[in-house]
Amino acid sequence: MSTNREKETCDTCHFFEPEGSGIAGKCHRYPPVVSFTQDGDVQKPEFTSAITIFDNWCGEHLAKDAPT
Repeated sequence: MSTNREKETCDTCHFFEPEGSGIAGKCHRYPPVVSFTQDGDVQKPEFTSAITIFDNWCGEHLAKDAPT
């Protein structure tokens, strides 16, 4: 039996931006955060969003066709 909850995945969410093959992508539900990567002796800041898989869910789903 299929339920509506099964369709509320990252893949069908307004905030999900797939990358590459579409299996993984970034969630733009919250603003990006700053992280630092080490490049030799220098730490470089990077902005990043949460990385997720298309069939995950978080409880804050917003359908892609929902008014924003």
